[in-house]
Amino acid sequence: FHVAAALLSLADGGGTDPVVRHTLEVLAADGDAEVLHYALTGLTDDLHVPVEMIERTLRDRLTDPDHEVREVARGYLAGERPQPD
Repeated sequence: FHVAAALLSLADGGGTDPVVRHTLEVLAADGDAEVLHYALTGLTDDLHVPVEMIERTLRDRLTDPDHEVREVARGYLAGERPQPD
């Protein structure tokens, strides 16, 4: 959780830093629901990484056991959550 939180402060603001983005994507598949959720919302709500850059990560979360995680992924894929201009 703390790693995911710290990574957001290292991002370039557009979510295009490949190391930060990749690490958050890895954490978005973590077995701990809190880590997973924080990493996924970091990618979507905080960094607004373009869908095409994280589509696989989002699609993998559509079947997550956690309802909130599924909704974050579904909403971002559907364009219902804020995305980059």
